[in-house]
Amino acid sequence: MNIAFVIENVPRLYSGGRVHGWLIIHALTAMGHNVTVYTEGRPPFYDGMGTLSAQPRLNVQQPLKNLSIKSPVDIICSFPILATAWADREARRLKVPHAAWVLDPYVMCKKYAPAVASRMHYGDDYLRALKRADWIVASDDAAVPFIHQWTQHKKIVPWTPSINSVAADKKRGAGEKKRNVVAITRLTEHKNFPHIVEALSAVQCTGTIITSFDAGRMRQTISRRGLAGRVKVIDKPDEAEKFRLFWSSPVFLSASQYEGLGLPQMEAMYCGSRPVVYDFPVMREICGDVALYARWRDVGHLTSQLRVALERVDRERVREAGQRYRFGQMLKRAPSWISP
Repeated sequence: MNIAFVIENVPRLYSGGRVHGWLIIHALTAMGHNVTVYTEGRPPFYDGMGTLSAQPRLNVQQPLKNLSIKSPVDIICSFPILATAWADREARRLKVPHAAWVLDPYVMCKKYAPAVASRMHYGDDYLRALKRADWIVASDDAAVPFIHQWTQHKKIVPWTPSINSVAADKKRGAGEKKRNVVAITRLTEHKNFPHIVEALSAVQCTGTIITSFDAGRMRQTISRRGLAGRVKVIDKPDEAEKFRLFWSSPVFLSASQYEGLGLPQMEAMYCGSRPVVYDFPVMREICGDVALYARWRDVGHLTSQLRVALERVDRERVREAGQRYRFGQMLKRAPSWISP
């Protein structure tokens, strides 16, 4: 099958669902489909995922809003917001089916996507594109009701996303640090960073904060709080370093409502790092009963749940739950209309 996959390219750590999107692209390639990716530049994920499958072809178009897909193409796939609107236009021009991916639907459908799309003057176009799509692909069975409520679409199919398990497995032997916590946040994202700092300062543990923004200012804050000896900040680690941290840390801490679109939680679980997160439907969709949940914006409750996670470590149970996100499992769950 000739597939054109339209995806926005934002070269940041955990930038939205772009990593999800590239894992989907590699899954389609591994199935034997002839995939051409339409994007705005060579993304940082492209080369690092070459171990997963044969590389798809890149068709770089700038700006992507002037998208022009070349025949032959049997189906157009798209992700995320703006790419879906542009892909919809091309699908109608070429008279081919369109499959639109929506990942982590509680945030994408209820809050984040409409707001962003509206600011970009694509709010109505995005919703129309989803309604016109031949299929909407959801991140899991639990996602389907959220998307249906928003779009009233009748062909919504789940396809659970995956992580780069090939890269993760290479770091499986990383030595465990018994009371180490790995966290991911940005200083610019509301109160998430202060909440993580409060929790780490109140619990006897060491911590590693992964970030892609404002690492210098984060380090200054940690120093002022007297935590420099046991909490460090790592700016934009590569895949190997990131997975080494997950394998070596029994607990993963996140105070974010949407950052990473669920991918950090999946990666942490796969490596046996138990998530401690704020309680949202999308987090329960991803983490199930493995994570420890805190009331939204209740930093005291987040801290107490962090203590529980450090005292009740069961890494094998967490790893077992994370196996559903192995790349090979994703191939087995592919919707019938896109299976080879």
